[in-house]
Amino acid sequence: MKQAMVVSGMSHVMVKLFAPWVSWKVLPYSGKIVLLFVLHTVAFLIIVVANSPASRLVGVVSFQVGNAMAENTFLSLGTFYGDVAVISFAAGGGLGAVLGTLYYSGISAWTCVPPRIAVSFLIPATFFFVFMYAALDKSHVDQRSRHNSTCFPEVDYDAFGDQQKASKLSMITVKVRVSLHIFVPISYLFMQFFADRHSIQTIIPTLALPEKAHGLIGHYTYYSLTHDIGSLIGRSYLLLLSITCPCVASYAQIKHTWILAAAGNIMMFCLVFLSWFHPIVEVEVILVLCFVFGMITGSHYANSPLVITEQVRDATEREFALGIFTLGSSAGTKAPPGTKLVSAHGVYFTCNGTVDHQLESKSKHLNSIIMRVILATERDVK
Repeated sequence: MKQAMVVSGMSHVMVKLFAPWVSWKVLPYSGKIVLLFVLHTVAFLIIVVANSPASRLVGVVSFQVGNAMAENTFLSLGTFYGDVAVISFAAGGGLGAVLGTLYYSGISAWTCVPPRIAVSFLIPATFFFVFMYAALDKSHVDQRSRHNSTCFPEVDYDAFGDQQKASKLSMITVKVRVSLHIFVPISYLFMQFFADRHSIQTIIPTLALPEKAHGLIGHYTYYSLTHDIGSLIGRSYLLLLSITCPCVASYAQIKHTWILAAAGNIMMFCLVFLSWFHPIVEVEVILVLCFVFGMITGSHYANSPLVITEQVRDATEREFALGIFTLGSSAGTKAPPGTKLVSAHGVYFTCNGTVDHQLESKSKHLNSIIMRVILATERDVK
């Protein structure tokens, strides 16, 4: 399990790191969309059909690669359609997270549908990549392609070797310069998503109260869903303002994203304090904290590309910058250790609402071993 998480997470980050450096002439946007469709379809089919862990790991890696390429591709594509298109992508990502949580939790926990069947229902959704791109007005993209081509399109000629090397070297130099220019916003995004994911996956589950368990699926799903709803609001508030009150949208933009990163890390340390001393016993208060945390993270994700577009004015450079800036969010998301269901005070439920005492006893045994190791370490230090 841990190896699968590490491999899938590393594949996602590696694609975010190296894909924007590949020249768009190697694979145009139409080819990227087809590749996204193939990667997601193959991933879903392997996850549904395969039985061996190695095969299912291939499916997970395929999905992670496709997910990373989709984020790079559509954000870069937003360069040609303005800031509204970029913040629309951010809002769509938040909506997808909420709908995904509701869909999978509802269909697998409340209706007891096997996970493979639940995943198989998502296979037709991969066609939206092709349908949406086919319906998109691609005149801006085609105009960019003609602009990047030679000034004499009717004349066929081969460039000298020295000219080709100089052109490639110049392109790499520009990308390095842009990467260094936006390194600080990427770092802020990494700090925010590291604090967010570390809190939601490893700190929040320790706040669950067994005597106040909710329904069929325990505390963590409610915490995660509340966090995703807050993230949706944070990701979409700029889009809603730009549609309803365009004159107010520019003033609502947060240009100093370090403020959001600082707020997220402060909240993480507050949650660590709560997990140690448990001064709060009301689940409602924890749900509010999850909601606020998600809203801060979503706002950071929505405002970061606007900061990038203001710092990088050239369209070609902005296309590269928007493709690579989400490296910070991906690295921050994949960096925190632990898994969702490891909890010192967790309650484990089956789909019919009964407590899985075997998992619960294993968790308590594991936690007792960890506590003994911590106590022994403290004695050695003293």
